[in-house]
Amino acid sequence: MKYFLDQKSRFHLRYINIALAEIMTIYNEVDVKADEKREEAKEALRSGKAKYNYFYESGASMRTELIRISEKLAVDRVSLPLPKEPEFPELPDIAYTPKFPPPSNAVDSKGKKKKALPSKVFKSIMEQVENGVLDGSAVWPFEDFYPSTSQLNKLTDAAKNRDSVLDNKRLQENIMREKMGEQYQEDVAKRDTAERKRVQEYEKTKKDSRKINLKLECFNGRCDRMMQGINALEADYDSSEGLWALHSESKRRFQIIRAKQYLERMRQIGYIKALKDKLYRMLDARRRALEYPKGANNMVEFEELREQSEQAIRTLRYEIFEVKENLVGEGVRLRNMQEEEYKTYLMELNRVRILRDVTYQRQCLNKIIARHKYEVLHVMEDMEKLKVSQI
Repeated sequence: MKYFLDQKSRFHLRYINIALAEIMTIYNEVDVKADEKREEAKEALRSGKAKYNYFYESGASMRTELIRISEKLAVDRVSLPLPKEPEFPELPDIAYTPKFPPPSNAVDSKGKKKKALPSKVFKSIMEQVENGVLDGSAVWPFEDFYPSTSQLNKLTDAAKNRDSVLDNKRLQENIMREKMGEQYQEDVAKRDTAERKRVQEYEKTKKDSRKINLKLECFNGRCDRMMQGINALEADYDSSEGLWALHSESKRRFQIIRAKQYLERMRQIGYIKALKDKLYRMLDARRRALEYPKGANNMVEFEELREQSEQAIRTLRYEIFEVKENLVGEGVRLRNMQEEEYKTYLMELNRVRILRDVTYQRQCLNKIIARHKYEVLHVMEDMEKLKVSQI
């Protein structure tokens, strides 16, 4: 029986040592991989944020160009105003000086020849003719006088000169109107030329606006994809830290359980040894109690010694029974402890194996995702170039 128990204990310790060696090996492997993963995730997050900031700042010129094109588009969108057409009122007939009365007016009602114009009246009429006072008048202000031949000649010359002045004024007015009309036509032609240039520039600006807006849309889309990548890197870094924290906590708890189990084993070994020693002493005392009556010299002393021996044997029987019960209880504790220890090591071994597999799987997935991102980046760049080229 003792051989069987020793053999079972050796098998248990052998399994525990093998499991512990594998656990420690996986610990070292996982710790190295976890440190590498944490550093890689930290460096990838730092590099991703730096690339995003640099890429976002590189779009400042694009945003400035978009603002400039938008302002230019707002200006080119407005049509040029038409030049104001000159409006001329209809010119009235030229108000010439009045015609001279016929010679019949040189005589009065009595048939007498009228007197010549006094010099003062003549000078006044001459001034009126030169100043245009008589322009458009129907009659001359001769009143009861009539100019002499010399006065009539002078008045005729003055009237012709005045009519010439009026004709020149009308000619200058017509020339001015013609020039204003020609200037208006030139302004209209210049406006039409400028309007055609504006329309051409407006179409070009619209094309540039569509192109810069498409580029900015592609740029914003790339920024969004980079931000999604940064968020994924942050989540990956947080998950790495969380996984490392869980692993450290599980490792600490496993070490605490191992320490408790070790202390329990040491306690049990010492206690069982003490019980065995006590049992040996009780058996030796029982043997001596059985031999105790043999030292009697007579029957009376034998009976006395026999009663003392029986009393001692009864006491030792209860104590031996108690020691055996304690040994049985320690055996049950040993069995439970070994089962608990077996399950603890088995669970920890399965956990670290799963953790190692998860670490390798994450490493492989990261390589696949990195390759996928590289291919998608080139595909998106080709699509952006295709969109821009189709404008």
